Amino acid sequence: MSDITVGFIGFGAVAATLSARMASHGATICAYDRNLARPGGLETLRGRCLGPDVSFLSLSELTRECNLIVSALPSQEALVAGQALGPYLQEGHLWIELSSASARKKVAMSEGVSGSGAQFVDGAILDAISTGGADVEIVLAGPHARGASEVLASLGLKSRPLGIEIGHAS
Repeated sequence: MSDITVGFIGFGAVAATLSARMASHGATICAYDRNLARPGGLETLRGRCLGPDVSFLSLSELTRECNLIVSALPSQEALVAGQALGPYLQEGHLWIELSSASARKKVAMSEGVSGSGAQFVDGAILDAISTGGADVEIVLAGPHARGASEVLASLGLKSRPLGIEIGHAS
């Protein structure tokens, strides 16, 4: 995956921290966050940026612009966001789902995009972003975990594949 454009679904502490590291390693950063629809939302999101400019886009624009999609939402929002994302995914997209959703929810998300040609990877962050920053370890699972780990490493992140079964990182 050359010329990586990363699209974050949700732009809270995890996305702000990881995006700054990824940008410092050459990635272009975009994000979609539901706060975009709220009054003052764009200004709030811009205030969270720790690195270079982040382009805040609609979900459809984000999937047109980005080849790596990273979802970093609270567990209770992850499945709904995944369902909204699904229709926009296609071949060439790598989706890494970092929410703390259950293994069952991650399997459901992967099944929702199985016919799209997109690659789904179950992921989990093993430490708190507030203490580990961008040096946290990310574990990955699924048929595309090894390739996803290589992509994340090229962007300055620590990750390791756990296996080929979706849900093993959750």
